[in-house]
Amino acid sequence: MKSVFFALILCLPFTVGAQVPLRVGVPTGQDPHIFLVSNQPQGDEGHLLNMALHKAGFAPEYFHFPSLRVIERLRNNQIDATINVKEESLPFAFKSSFFYDFQNCAVTKTDKRIHLKKTEDFKNFDVVAFKNAKTSLEKDHITEIMTTAKSYREIQDVDTRIKLLKSGRVDVMLSEKLVFLHYLQKFALGSPEEYRFDCLFSPNRYYLIFRDKEHRDQFDRAFKAK
Repeated sequence: MKSVFFALILCLPFTVGAQVPLRVGVPTGQDPHIFLVSNQPQGDEGHLLNMALHKAGFAPEYFHFPSLRVIERLRNNQIDATINVKEESLPFAFKSSFFYDFQNCAVTKTDKRIHLKKTEDFKNFDVVAFKNAKTSLEKDHITEIMTTAKSYREIQDVDTRIKLLKSGRVDVMLSEKLVFLHYLQKFALGSPEEYRFDCLFSPNRYYLIFRDKEHRDQFDRAFKAK
């Protein structure tokens, strides 16, 4: 779907006339998909989002916040839109047609020979997850992991979580696969071959979400199939 949406964006001319200012909150810790450099979005999702907003007639201004603060600021009208926040957390907002899939996995050290095929397999393991995993992952899965595991905790910083896994202080790390690999390389914390990925979760689908229905409708109109 991303490639189809990208093709639609390339074919669409830029909107002529004054563009509508739009404050966009980007959750932190989502490299390499989307991150900000000098307040401009980078990564494959970031470039796609930025191009789509401009072509739909917006003049976006981007801000980085932890995901809970993004929700709070959207609710308080301090930003106008966000991406990569579960729509269930934003019942007051309006979902667009733009979406992006994340693949979350259970990551373990290869030399530990841990194979995780179902949630019952987490029994007696120390688990570290990304912040708000308990609201982002499938409820039945994450609830069973939290109650079955020897210990469970959530930490914001990806590099801190990888260091805990690498040092053996935890047995399992829950992470989006490309995010893990990006930070592994960025902080020189080992090679991918040192780690096993058991992707037993369904992909998370995140949408571009607007606070204002008129903003959402303007965006969707721009990419509506002719």
